[in-house]
Amino acid sequence: MRSITDTVTITELSRLTNKSRPTIYKWLTLYENEKRDEMPQAITQLFDMIAASGSKKEIYQFCEDQFIGLNDDEGLEQILRLLRSNRYKIDLEKIKNYILEEINK
Repeated sequence: MRSITDTVTITELSRLTNKSRPTIYKWLTLYENEKRDEMPQAITQLFDMIAASGSKKEIYQFCEDQFIGLNDDEGLEQILRLLRSNRYKIDLEKIKNYILEEINK
């Protein structure tokens, strides 16, 4: 079984789960000490998947299914509005390449 942070960083987990880095560190410690009953079930499932060689794509999909709330869609809509209204002022190709890089990590 591999370490959770061999696949994803603490910062990434924080962003994907909408939880603080200290909370992620706490859960990692609990997980490593096999105190899974003290953790949220979704986090235990996520860590189990990562430890069992889950791919980045699987991890991101799991987090999207489990942790993305309705309020997050508002943020996405706001980003899309900003991109549309400023498409002539910004380098959309550069943004697209950045997103593709992040997806393929």
